Amino acid sequence: METQNKKINLTIEEIVETICKLMDVDIYDVLYTKSRKRNIVECRYFGMYFIRKHIPNSYKNGMQVSYETIGKYYKKDHATVMHAVSLMEHLIKTNKEYRNRAQKYETILFQLSHNDICLFCNRPFDNPSKDVPADLISQQASGLDLICQKTL
Repeated sequence: METQNKKINLTIEEIVETICKLMDVDIYDVLYTKSRKRNIVECRYFGMYFIRKHIPNSYKNGMQVSYETIGKYYKKDHATVMHAVSLMEHLIKTNKEYRNRAQKYETILFQLSHNDICLFCNRPFDNPSKDVPADLISQQASGLDLICQKTL
């Protein structure tokens, strides 16, 4: 994927919230229910995959966050996380639809982590239109707080 060597500076919470918004799935369902509905499971699995791929383990420099840590966040067993990450890696390699979705989500996560886009309308902040206030564009808050005037 095009962003695989680029750093995504988001927290676990920001990744999960972003994936839920992109997939139009309620974050409560993803984190707190045992639902096996396809859209909810896919959202969980995409989140687990991106967390494992992009969040470093703070205790071991350069290492990926552990399956146990991700499992605790989702209230799932580490084996469930291992299965999810492995399945997503396989689907991304072998299924064009999943590969395209993963590339799209990863690009948005990268842009969001660098405050380049509005999460809701995907309008780039580096090329704002006249209706986006300058103070909102220059805001250095979390990417999830960056929304443009058109969205408000």
